Amino acid sequence: MKRPTLQVLGTILAIAILTAGAALLAGCTMVRENVTGVRVSTALPTDCVRACDQVFLSGLANETRKSLQNLENCKLLPTADQREACVRAELARYQAAVQVLYAARLECINGCHAQGAGTAG
Repeated sequence: MKRPTLQVLGTILAIAILTAGAALLAGCTMVRENVTGVRVSTALPTDCVRACDQVFLSGLANETRKSLQNLENCKLLPTADQREACVRAELARYQAAVQVLYAARLECINGCHAQGAGTAG
């Protein structure tokens, strides 16, 4: 069995980034909360979702830069086994970081859905 090269693992990283971007674009579509014709807030839910997305994309860009730098550092290791272990560890770290960012994005968006919900009684 042939060991994966850094180029193949770099491709996997790029696919992970594109998948995260696609997940971002597949988010929910917000509608205005003015059923009664009265708007209490001046910020629309779509503004809130956009803010959540911007924070997510900024975090994703930072993690991607960090991951690419870590992968470059993996190339400096003396043996192929060390380089492979380093790359695998970095890809696992990156995947976990993206999952945390995505979970935070979903939590943020869920907060947008609750805008103006209030309580009655």
